[in-house]
Parts: sequence; C-alpha cells; structure tokens
Amino acid sequence: MTAEAVPELGEQIRALQQRAVEATNNGQPLAGRRLLHTALRLLGWSSPDGPPGPGPDRLAVRVLTSLAGVEVVLGNSEHGFHLLDTAEAAVAPEDRGVLLQQRGLLLVLVGRMGEALPYLDEAIPLLRRGGEEVVLARSLLNRALLHQIAGRVRPAMADLDQCAELGSRYASERALVAKAWHGRGQCRVLTGDVPGALRDFDAAGAVYAELCAEMLGPLGVDKARALLAAGLPSEAAIELDAALGLFAVSRLDQEHAEAELTRARAALATGRAAEARD
Repeated sequence: MTAEAVPELGEQIRALQQRAVEATNNGQPLAGRRLLHTALRLLGWSSPDGPPGPGPDRLAVRVLTSLAGVEVVLGNSEHGFHLLDTAEAAVAPEDRGVLLQQRGLLLVLVGRMGEALPYLDEAIPLLRRGGEEVVLARSLLNRALLHQIAGRVRPAMADLDQCAELGSRYASERALVAKAWHGRGQCRVLTGDVPGALRDFDAAGAVYAELCAEMLGPLGVDKARALLAAGLPSEAAIELDAALGLFAVSRLDQEHAEAELTRARAALATGRAAEARD
C-alpha cells in the first residue's frame, strides 16, 4: 500500500518534505537530508538508492526530487543527479514540471548555466498549467538569474515581477519575494535606475533582517555598488563596512572578497588611496 492510499501517512510525508525544503533553503541542508531520509523510510525505503518494490510512487518521486537537490547543495553532485534520474524514470505527467525545474536548478548550482535554461523554459508553462504556484515562483526566480547573467534585463525583470506577485500570495514565501525584490534592484542598477534599485534593496533588506539575515551581506554589496554608480562613495563605504562584518561571521568567502574589492573602489572614490591598498 502506498502513502497516497493512506491519507495520514501521506500528509506526514508531505510535511517532512516541506520542512526539509525550508531547512535547506535556510542554510541547513544536513537537517533537510535527515528529514527526507525519514520520509523515505516511512515510504518503505531502506535506502534512497533503490525502491523497496518495482518503483517509486508519486509521493516518493517528490521526496527523491527534493533529496537530489539537497545532495547537490552538499557537494554530492553525481549522487544528486543519480537520484534525480531515478525520480524521472517514474515521474507522473502532472509532476514533470516539478522535476524539470529541479534539474534546471541543479544545473545552475553546479555552474552548467547554458544547460539549465531549456529545462526551466520547459518547466514553467507546465507548472503554470498545473497550479504549482510556489514552485513556479521559485523557477521564475532561477530563470531570472540566468537572464541577468546573460545581460537580458527585460526578461529578467518580467520573471522577477511574476515571482514577487505569486510569492506574495503565500505567507510562507516572504523570503522568496524579498529575493525577487533584490534581483529586481540588481536589474535596475544595470538600467541606471539607481533610486528604484535602492527602494527595492531596502524592501528586501527589511525582510532579510527578519527571516534570513545571511542575505544582508550580499545585499549590502549590491546596495554599495548602486551608491557608487550614483556617485555616493561615502555612503557606499558605510554599507560595505556593515557587509564585511556580516561576511566575517557567516564565512561567505567569495562574497567577502567581492565586498573587499568594492570597498577599495569606494575608498579610492573618496580619495583614501592608502585605505584602498590595505
């Protein structure tokens, strides 16, 4: 008997999956993995590497799809894609959009950007037709990132606006909406709309401060870049000093290095060359 045939068990597994996704999105992938392994055990799986019977049911496919993402986040890319292949072999037609967007996301996470976009392009209309609004919003955010990287500002803004509109319907997705505002601010900087960018950054920052403080450092760097573009190096330096302090706590090395470079630019812009060389 599958979990779908036992409503209470199905609800328990869906709750575990949701908690796992939230834990992973909040920087706790090990906790997410434990929750998903628990869900698989409830489904009768002794190991995520193989089903107990002829193949996974629909709910197990969803759990495997989430677990694939957790493994990639943890650096186990080969295993993550293997799990996703296992899920894809049994995916129901109505869940294909969810699986396709996950493959697109995993390709982004491992740096294979060029391969990711077609999967997201295929997934988004399927998710829209299937009423998967939260997954759709996340997919739009990920596709917007790819558009931004490629310099396609207009389609990026369109995806970010849709993401924010969809996410705002769900109290649980406030952080997702904030990330859409953050991305929209980045796009506005590219178009020269610095006041609009700063408004978006401030709106995102208010939510980050409440729900995901680890995002305040990267946001501070983006805000500083906007201030530099507006010819306000002293204000940019203040933002960067705060961001550097946050990076020192969170140990986000790449973002920390980028903040240091932007801090040096701000120092040079205000005539403090010696500080820029430190």
